[in-house]
Amino acid sequence: MVALKTVIGQEIPARPVTSKDDELAVWSWNAWRPTSVEDDYEITDIDGEIPADLNGTLYRNGPSQQIQPGGDYTRLHFFDGDGLVHAFRIEDGRAWYRDRFVRNQSFVAEQQARVTNQHHIGPRADVGVAPVMPRRTSNTNAVYHAGRLLAMVENGLPFEIDARTLDPIGDYDFGGSLLAPWVSAHPKTDGRTGQMLIHGYFIREPYLQVYIVEPDGSVSFRQPVAIPYPAFLHDLAITDNHFIVPIHPIVLEVPWKDGLPVGNYGEWMMWRPERGLRFAVVSRQGGQARLFDAPTPYAIFHVGNAYEADGRIHLDAYMYNDGLQKMKAMERMRQGVWLEGAGAYRVEYELDLTSGLCTERQVSDRPGEWPRLNEAFTGCRNRWGYSIEAERDYLILANSSLRVLKYDRHGGPSSRHDFGYGYFPGEPVFVPRAGATEEDDGYLLTVVYDAHQDRSLLGILDAQRIDDPPLAKLHLRHRVPAGFHGNWANGVV
Repeated sequence: MVALKTVIGQEIPARPVTSKDDELAVWSWNAWRPTSVEDDYEITDIDGEIPADLNGTLYRNGPSQQIQPGGDYTRLHFFDGDGLVHAFRIEDGRAWYRDRFVRNQSFVAEQQARVTNQHHIGPRADVGVAPVMPRRTSNTNAVYHAGRLLAMVENGLPFEIDARTLDPIGDYDFGGSLLAPWVSAHPKTDGRTGQMLIHGYFIREPYLQVYIVEPDGSVSFRQPVAIPYPAFLHDLAITDNHFIVPIHPIVLEVPWKDGLPVGNYGEWMMWRPERGLRFAVVSRQGGQARLFDAPTPYAIFHVGNAYEADGRIHLDAYMYNDGLQKMKAMERMRQGVWLEGAGAYRVEYELDLTSGLCTERQVSDRPGEWPRLNEAFTGCRNRWGYSIEAERDYLILANSSLRVLKYDRHGGPSSRHDFGYGYFPGEPVFVPRAGATEEDDGYLLTVVYDAHQDRSLLGILDAQRIDDPPLAKLHLRHRVPAGFHGNWANGVV
């Protein structure tokens, strides 16, 4: 394979560290800044040995904005940025890297105009014709299901890309089955049936939609669901029998004019703790939602897993106690400004399906985010979860020490892996070992930013002994911008 490199925009240079006091902020800013380079090469700088049974592709997605609004990158919101999908192909002890921008309609339109002509989450468009619509970034997740690789964001349709080349294919609407123009970026695939459950939400009534997508890609179930108001419904959980959608008090208050929404997504999001935190529980067989009121009005962006036992739903998630501070941090993070009180903490919830009561218990005193698990146990009772843990109560990656965390939902001790000071691991993705018979028998894959060299590596950990040295560290020639979510696909090489 011939190594390829394409530059499609102007690079934003790294900031130098001028003092120990500003080191953390500079490193974090450098990690998130966009890149304009698309690469394609074999990874040959490897410490350790890639496990022989690890064969497939790790896909990862994140923001990397090319046309800066007003020419100023720091105006961007945390959610803003063109989607950039990374593929780590691993086969027979060797590895290759490739990345490509998601060339959806929004990306192509701005590349042609060379100016911001659509509203971002944060700043409005610099130019455009009325009505100027929100841009679709396709930057949140990369999901492989039914032979399709989908770059996903929650304010539009998924965008399909070629699973091997990452070349654009086009918008994907699940065969015309969608009830609204948005679906979330956080589908869940049932560990036993292979069905993908996904929700959508929209700014018009009834605000919520739920779907079941079969392993062959056909939609076998779809239903609009009435909830009290439009909210930022980022994630969901599933069980054998239910969808569970957290309705947290980040509310979408949308002004309308002549039947069209006015402004941008960031202006619509409001923190309204008086609304409380609710869980909408919807049967996989159909019917309207049951709403469970949580004791505390936390904001929940990501759930770990859920399962049902003895008439109760058990769910773990990371919650933000101060949603307003979280929102302020997201608005300012591109400036390198980090706010205390913007971190999340793990909480376990119990929803009693008989009484309708919800109880909660905070189970961590250290901030963290991005919970994952062995996906074969999604919707089933499981023991082990994996996430990122931090020292300080800041937005993720704005921390001097980030570790990969393995936590025990049965109450046992946690274990951690620390790559070292100035190394920032991302969301850990679990890959089961070939022939595994235990839930945690497998590998954790995490993309790590090396702030000292301004480049990245792929770390491979033994999930049963994550505090051991990595099984392998695959050093890239360049930096992968800090991003959001990704998934492993067996055999997609």
